[in-house]
Amino acid sequence: AGGLLNTFKAFLANASSAFTKLELHMTSAAFEGLAAWASDHDEAVALVHRDQLRGLPALLLSPILANAQQAQHYELMSRVMRLVAWMPPEGRRELQEVIVEDCSEE
Repeated sequence: AGGLLNTFKAFLANASSAFTKLELHMTSAAFEGLAAWASDHDEAVALVHRDQLRGLPALLLSPILANAQQAQHYELMSRVMRLVAWMPPEGRRELQEVIVEDCSEE
């Protein structure tokens, strides 16, 4: 048990470094995901189905977007908003439905 406790203490001593690395990987993955969803207006107009949009609320609820003061996080949020703005009205309505139905506390 002493070895486990020492390992946990060592982790806590370096936790901020580990969380920073994790945050960088999550941010990078989010940028990749957005590029795969739709990297331009022509691709975004095809986002109209619920199954295509389910990942956006998860990204919006992600802790990496909680602090838009950081440049990368601000850029990520800007790309999400640009993607939503490029969607056709039916895609935005479907996104709203996904948020209401999939993210509510029923």
